[in-house]
Amino acid sequence: MGSPKMTRPCLVAGAMMIVLATALELYFTFGIGWAATGTNRGKVGYAILVEGSIKGDEAGTADYHVTTRYVYYCLQQRGIKADDIYYLTSNSAMLQRRSHPNKWAVEYALTAWAATKMTADPAPLYFVFVDHGTYQTLYLDQEEVTASDLNNWLTSLESRIKVSKPIVLIIGACHAGSFLPAISKPGRVVITSTGPGEESVRGPSQVNDQPRDGEFFVSQFFSIWAGGKSIKESFQYAVKVLEEFGPIGNQEEGVVNQHPLLDDQGDH
Repeated sequence: MGSPKMTRPCLVAGAMMIVLATALELYFTFGIGWAATGTNRGKVGYAILVEGSIKGDEAGTADYHVTTRYVYYCLQQRGIKADDIYYLTSNSAMLQRRSHPNKWAVEYALTAWAATKMTADPAPLYFVFVDHGTYQTLYLDQEEVTASDLNNWLTSLESRIKVSKPIVLIIGACHAGSFLPAISKPGRVVITSTGPGEESVRGPSQVNDQPRDGEFFVSQFFSIWAGGKSIKESFQYAVKVLEEFGPIGNQEEGVVNQHPLLDDQGDH
């Protein structure tokens, strides 16, 4: 495979991630939280951030951790407070971690933690899952989270909250689009980094084999959303940058095989 053709938008996106690396290291090492921008219109929302893995793939897990750390930062920049973020990561050094990612923890975060938060102070929920994926399946070490599991947990959450608020689901994984038929529903906004049968690319390779961005599309989406753009604007931006990024990693040279999807009508 030849070297990926890097156009200007891609270079800008890649440079942005590299410049942030040192600042993020300080941000997380000392457990600090920078002042969130937020709005004057009340609570921005709540977030559940899940970092998936497959047993034996330490390099992939490290790459996904790069992505989830960046998403955590973006959530706070948008105005979501640390107390309102449920972060599941396998990195035990993260002071912001609520729990090791496993199936029970994801179910608890959705059906209990989020239900309690959204009932006490109604606001949107952002659910972000970055992971390896196959058809309607995501992975947590040796456990599987299926599209049916996720829909059941979401249905349980929706039955418990007293005031209906949007639930935004962002799945960054190979074959993520295959989740749409099972989880699409009015009141839910579903974004997937790929179509049903597609693979999802990672970010540019780093020097000295350092971990790289495990989910390029997801990071680009949050990079613009953190600054206050709408979900639709952020999605369009990330799609454009992905197209400019071109073939990398597991894609054929000269072909962009990844087509993110957005469903906000419940009709997948």
